[in-house]
Amino acid sequence: MNPGGEGAPNRPHNPPDQERRANDPPNPAEARADQPAPARDVPPPNPNAPDAAEPLQPPLNPPRPPPAFANGHHRHGDNQGMPQDQPHAPPRRVPNAQHPRHQTMGDFDSSDAFFMDRNPIRPPLPPRNDFEIKPQIIALVKQNQFHGLPTEHPLDHVDTFEEICSTTRVNGVSPDYFKCKLFTFSLSDKALRWVKSLPPQSITTWNEYKGAFLNQFYTKQRSNSIRSKISGFKQDSMESFYEALERFKEYTRSCPNHGFSEGNLWNIFYNGIDHKYKLSLDTASNGNFMTKSVPEAKLLIENLAASDANACPDYNRSVKTTSSSESAQISELRNMVHNYLKADKEFTPLKMP
Repeated sequence: MNPGGEGAPNRPHNPPDQERRANDPPNPAEARADQPAPARDVPPPNPNAPDAAEPLQPPLNPPRPPPAFANGHHRHGDNQGMPQDQPHAPPRRVPNAQHPRHQTMGDFDSSDAFFMDRNPIRPPLPPRNDFEIKPQIIALVKQNQFHGLPTEHPLDHVDTFEEICSTTRVNGVSPDYFKCKLFTFSLSDKALRWVKSLPPQSITTWNEYKGAFLNQFYTKQRSNSIRSKISGFKQDSMESFYEALERFKEYTRSCPNHGFSEGNLWNIFYNGIDHKYKLSLDTASNGNFMTKSVPEAKLLIENLAASDANACPDYNRSVKTTSSSESAQISELRNMVHNYLKADKEFTPLKMP
């Protein structure tokens, strides 16, 4: 039975929520969502933009079609699974491909082709990146340069250099790295050319650098010459006991690899001094200097040298020159003698009857 009465049209029965939504006013957001979005003007992609995507390149090795016979037909089964209506495109070349350049005859004689980092000194880098050697230290090192001359002493040069380096400490930088970088500034002329002739990156520590330097400039010939001076030591006739001892010490210091023990060195010195100084040492040793131990003998020699240095004045051994007044007197005496000899020749003695 129709609840609306006779003659009323049949209406579908809506649930309460659907009736409520039908009676509510339309939602503007839903209305906008139902409408299609207006078309916007999109600019074409810029290939030069930094964030532009690179265009896809075709594969370098595309699949090739199967070989065809003379009649133009493929072998049976070779073209299975391949679309027959799509022809195979030839492979495209990738743009900006780098091709090897052929070497010319001039390339084999080009200096830049053989240039490399030729620095032989390569110590491990320190953890600090802000480290720099002060110009004052470099200037101080350059004031005591070693040139590689035969008259220079390489041991003294190394001692002076290490003394300068001991005055500076840098946090985070090892003394080994500091000395390796600074020692090259102390070399010049022949010594600097020697460093540049070493193989690249062949020295990494200060001990290696110092050892190579001493082996190059402190030769075996120099060592043998100083050994001969030590073994054949003799006190000079115009040399005091103090001066003789200082010269002997200089020999031993200049050749640390002389090979003599301390007892042998004092025996050599005792046998080479003047006889009167031997008597003084024997007297201080109760008649025989050889009965003393090495420390006692060294102490007696040092005491005698100090006494001799205080007692003997430092006299001038230079050649004495004559003054102008003395030269005039000498010339006058020469003239007098010349006139006397001339008058003696002119005098004729009388003969006695």
